[in-house]
Amino acid sequence: MAAAIAIGRMPGEPAVVLRAGQRSLLLALLFGRRRHGPLADPRLEVIRAISAALSRGADTVRADLIMDAARAGWSRNDLVSMFPTLSVRAAS
Repeated sequence: MAAAIAIGRMPGEPAVVLRAGQRSLLLALLFGRRRHGPLADPRLEVIRAISAALSRGADTVRADLIMDAARAGWSRNDLVSMFPTLSVRAAS
């Protein structure tokens, strides 16, 4: 879990939950962009996306990320314990 949070804080990490096959290697090679692939564990991918959103200066997390976290099995208390700066209002 700590690794997913650290990856989310890396420059250029997208603040969205990536799905398998969402980004093609060909497009990354053509446009010279770093290819961001989803983490193997969908639960950790959600944590990476939330970490990326918070590291970009967001003071609240978008509702879609909170819903993705809930679908992945994370509770509000889990999120607040992982991200102390996350407001309780944002995690409900």
